[in-house]
Amino acid sequence: MLTDDQIMEALALIDSRYQKVAELYLRKVGETINKIGKLNQSSINLLIQLRRMGVDMRTINRELRKATKLSQKDIKALYRKAAQEANTDARFLYVTKGVQPDSIRWERLVESIWMQTAGTMEDFSKTTVAAESYREAIDEAVQAVTMGVGDYNSAIRSAMKRIGTAGMKVQYESGARKRLDSAVRMNVLDGVRQVQQKAQELIGEEIGADGVDITAHPMSAPDHEPVQGRRFDLANFQLMQAGRPFEDVDGKRYKAFSRPITQWHCRHLVYYILIGIFRRMYTDEQLKQWEEENHRGVTIDGEHYTRYEATQLMRKIELQIRRQKDTAILAKASGDDELRRECQANITRLTMKYKSVAEAAGLKTRLEKTRVEGFKPVKPPKEETNGTD
Repeated sequence: MLTDDQIMEALALIDSRYQKVAELYLRKVGETINKIGKLNQSSINLLIQLRRMGVDMRTINRELRKATKLSQKDIKALYRKAAQEANTDARFLYVTKGVQPDSIRWERLVESIWMQTAGTMEDFSKTTVAAESYREAIDEAVQAVTMGVGDYNSAIRSAMKRIGTAGMKVQYESGARKRLDSAVRMNVLDGVRQVQQKAQELIGEEIGADGVDITAHPMSAPDHEPVQGRRFDLANFQLMQAGRPFEDVDGKRYKAFSRPITQWHCRHLVYYILIGIFRRMYTDEQLKQWEEENHRGVTIDGEHYTRYEATQLMRKIELQIRRQKDTAILAKASGDDELRRECQANITRLTMKYKSVAEAAGLKTRLEKTRVEGFKPVKPPKEETNGTD
């Protein structure tokens, strides 16, 4: 199975391409707002023209399509690598059963999931909803000028904060909207997990599996924690996935839960196995230790968190930092130094909290998840000297 580090390394390049497009969008919006702020009421015709033009979305969409085209090859290579790793891990099972993997079926598996991911990415380049946000901001900027507002930056600062927080968004067929960076990460990671899981299901078919092992990890979500690391026959695993009560191969009974294993952002993987061929991957002692450590948790700002909840808090702070960096890029392009300094102060505060949460919970910081293409921190002003030592 691919490691998290291998997946994140491949994702970093893809993520960088889309971040450059998002940066372009923010700079274009900021530059347009800056132009409007330099005009006056007598420039009404130019103001109207800028309102109609807004940001040149043709340029942005062209760059978005380019990023999508370049990323598709990388995504396919990542999916193929994930399938190869799964195939290699299962070699002992194939030898035990005296069968060979069907190479055509394996290739079709990768191709089908890649096409699904590629299709969604193509939709991203067609369904950006950035136009609505920047038109609203430009309308507010034009209104501030035509009404003769004295402090132009203050008048439209809330609009810029709103755009920076929202980032560049895409819309799904369901109507749901998500930031471009979050949508790309989720789409690629979901595809990797799907390849890994479909590969295991294919292995199960080819070897005639009669059971499954569920992987385990520290800091599991509470609904899946009781079953992680356990072994189930196929009938009971199907009951589990259907949201019905079930039991493991040792006869232990479990209550039903609604979120299927491997779905809805689940990090677990289901290995299809031959019951009785080899031991479980995890001992009861190991699973108990992880559960106790998780629920012992940590106190942050006077509130108790399980270690799993602490990881979720870190993901939330990572997003907040990215939002502040996006707003800072917009502020710089628009010439609003006050807003830029405000963003920098928020970034510094959030980064300190992020590190303190990680330290308190004994978790690894992933500052690369807070990276935003094109962001430049505001340097503190140099201290004045009187020329003496």
